Amino acid sequence: MSKAPVADRQSLELLVASLPEEVQGQLRMGSMFGWPAAYVGKKLAFCVKDDKVGIKVSEDVATQLINSGTAIPFRPYGKPPMREWVEMTISGDVSRMIPVLTASVDFLANTN
Repeated sequence: MSKAPVADRQSLELLVASLPEEVQGQLRMGSMFGWPAAYVGKKLAFCVKDDKVGIKVSEDVATQLINSGTAIPFRPYGKPPMREWVEMTISGDVSRMIPVLTASVDFLANTN
């Protein structure tokens, strides 16, 4: 499998750097299907491809984000939507993504 584009890795690094230090400390970097990704332990929290980030959150949070228009269902490779996943576009000020990324880390840190 080929390496992810530098821009994707840089986007992941930017997202992680925007998070509070206590949240950053819970993450480890890796990859999923060749995409740069952040994990909480062994659990995938979010991954970047092009200008999109797929983020795992609770099903309730995913529904709220989708219903509010903040995110869309995450459909990697055009597959059916994943119920605990949302997709957001990385553009401009990423501060709007901090609460969602933090919710992902909190959700995964508190699940088995």
